[in-house]
Amino acid sequence: MDKKGIHSGHRDRLRKRLLETGGRGFCSHELLELLLFYVLPRVNTNELAHGLTERFGSLSSVLTADPDELTKVKGISSSTAGFLQVVYRLCTAYTSETGSVMRFSGTGEICSYLVSYFAAAAPDVCLILNLGPQLQLLNSVSFPAADLADGTVTARELAEISLKNRSRRIVAGINHAERLPVPTEEDFVLARRLAELLAPLSIPLADVIICGCGRSFSMREKGAFSFGEV
Repeated sequence: MDKKGIHSGHRDRLRKRLLETGGRGFCSHELLELLLFYVLPRVNTNELAHGLTERFGSLSSVLTADPDELTKVKGISSSTAGFLQVVYRLCTAYTSETGSVMRFSGTGEICSYLVSYFAAAAPDVCLILNLGPQLQLLNSVSFPAADLADGTVTARELAEISLKNRSRRIVAGINHAERLPVPTEEDFVLARRLAELLAPLSIPLADVIICGCGRSFSMREKGAFSFGEV
């Protein structure tokens, strides 16, 4: 099979997954990859999406980046940079018009949100929720859980995401998919890693919530991990 056929099949599968899940369970680079399909029909946008998120730190940072900085990334032309700017303007206009801000009343609502989000997601995905002082959802970013645990996601990347969104606390959700939501050693490693990365930023890790089989486990509520004050 030629490269065009390989990319075409991958794109069709990704589009089908988007329609079936409504976007739940997609990592940020996958959403960016999907977006770039429509402006770069003959380019491997998977590699390009990874390159952009690695350079700028997050999907939101890619969309808000200066066009001149975007064009420094190999494969990004001025027209593609302009396209990303238009997408960002559409997002801000929508948010402004709808006043759409999600606020959680407490851990129970956060658990319900994560269980719903992970319903069609791949296993071992970690969703970082950046929360404001009144538990409003400022931003969410998903990563492979292994990348957070082993240091692939750097302190700088996490700082850019958290500080840019003016986070006051962070909750991490981990998807066990069809496994029971019982914390594993890998989950504890990830929790320790996140707490260490966030400590210099003075942004507390408020909770790590494990989801699986349609259920959830709050490590804070169950006393499974030593969390600081929030």
